[in-house]
Amino acid sequence: MAHMVNWNPQAALQEISDVSMEVLEEACQIIVAEMKSTLYPQIIGMNTRNTKDKHGNVTGTKTYLRKEHGPYKSGKNAGKIWTARDDRFAMIKSIRYVKKKEDFSNLFAGIKHRNIWIMAGNYKTWWATQMEYGHGQWRGGARPFFRVGINKAMPKIAALIAARNALRRAA
Repeated sequence: MAHMVNWNPQAALQEISDVSMEVLEEACQIIVAEMKSTLYPQIIGMNTRNTKDKHGNVTGTKTYLRKEHGPYKSGKNAGKIWTARDDRFAMIKSIRYVKKKEDFSNLFAGIKHRNIWIMAGNYKTWWATQMEYGHGQWRGGARPFFRVGINKAMPKIAALIAARNALRRAA
């Protein structure tokens, strides 16, 4: 039986953790890009309506831009920033990945446990869940972009992992 001398498993675990986090971050960047590319035509599509002739027949489509405004000036929510409708692409801009580092060294023997979250929406674009699942009488029903973006990104992520494995084997 082989006997290893001077082998430090904690250093190996930290290195494995760091490399896997790099791959995970690259995968998150791919997913975020796919989600944004999925959401953009949906937002443009929400601003498109059919045009009809005088007999009610559909003759084409017309793109309209909804009226943008700042925060409400009256009512119970007057002045609240989340009532503003000043950027129709705010939902696309709010899609991001967030890397959180927490030190659980007492649980995992010195390894820093890391989390990466992919998020959509913020205080001004609170309707991300309603848009994804169609809750709350969302106009036109659900318009999923989160799940669709993840599904579209899977082949690219698989190729990324295969390329990383090929580089590792070559080294």
